[in-house]
Amino acid sequence: MSQKSENLNERSAWVLETASGLLWAKPAVGKKLAKSLLSQAEASLKALVPRLSESNDQAAQEAFFALEGMVILAGAEDFDPELRNSFAVALADSLPSAADHYSRSQLIRFFGSLGVIPKAQLGYWLNQEEYFEITLQTLAQAGAENAFELIQEKMAEAGHRQFCALATAISQWGEAYSIDEQRMQTALAEAKPEELPGLWLACLRTELNIVFDSMMAACKGKSKSLAANAANILADYYCGHEEPGSNIDLVDWLYHDYPAPATFQALYKTLEQIEPEAMLTLLWETIKQGEPLMLDKAFEMLSMGPQLPFSSECLLKRFADFKPADLKVRALRLLGESKHLIARPYVMSCLWDPSAEVRAAAAEAAEKLLGKLPQEYALAAAVYRK
Repeated sequence: MSQKSENLNERSAWVLETASGLLWAKPAVGKKLAKSLLSQAEASLKALVPRLSESNDQAAQEAFFALEGMVILAGAEDFDPELRNSFAVALADSLPSAADHYSRSQLIRFFGSLGVIPKAQLGYWLNQEEYFEITLQTLAQAGAENAFELIQEKMAEAGHRQFCALATAISQWGEAYSIDEQRMQTALAEAKPEELPGLWLACLRTELNIVFDSMMAACKGKSKSLAANAANILADYYCGHEEPGSNIDLVDWLYHDYPAPATFQALYKTLEQIEPEAMLTLLWETIKQGEPLMLDKAFEMLSMGPQLPFSSECLLKRFADFKPADLKVRALRLLGESKHLIARPYVMSCLWDPSAEVRAAAAEAAEKLLGKLPQEYALAAAVYRK
């Protein structure tokens, strides 16, 4: 055996031993081991990547864990950009040595965390049908400039199915006119119903204002799912891109015909600017109806709203009228986060609520408002006493 072969074998053995120690290491030790593997990136990749497998046996687990540790370290903000780039290139070059589709797909995912795209290598895998989706997802996650370029280049030659996916992905950059209008017109004409929402969203994100009529037609069409998708996308668009109140009638219609978190938010924000009293009515009616997803959105809006200061007696009176335990819990969490001392009487009264969940939420909110509770109040929260 040549000296070179002996050195390679010794280095491979060191890599595998280090990887084995990293699997159950404490964080500080694990970081040190990952750093040592990263300092010998090419040797580490050469030893670890072929051990990956869909079977996820012990050897594969150790290799996956070691590679994940290297990627986390290399992707950190304070890591040297040049070293990160060289590691990304070495990782991309190692993809052919992965044993199966599963392992190679996991490796491709790593580039999203690194935020670095070796364009030539990832371009090759984007052109492989079985790796198209995972590579595209990774490019979109990375958000790098050359990822954008790679997607745009692929769009020029893609068939219909891939074009739809590429258009949705590239729209995440929000670059105006990054999609060819003629190609998009063709895609819209050929699209299956399940492909339309993604294409509509891509158009609105990239300022291709060619879909409003078709979306409104979908809202009034026979397909309930397509109508709901169109309504939600339109509501989200009008919520973020139009002058407050400029489309009040349309937004109101969208919400009442297709009540959903997105249409609720659009109407809420519109009314917030032009009819605060109507906004409050909408808020309390939504809370009263008690649909879980709508409740989440209602309390999200409530927590963000500068128009509802917690000194408002209206707010606390409404909370005091809440009967269901889950509403009280939501209100208490909101009041605790508010840090407004005006909420103290309501919060303290809830320490005596029959519901253990409410008492626990009240204790948490009280401590955020007042600090550590005296023993008698802590006891009230733990054990219900009439």
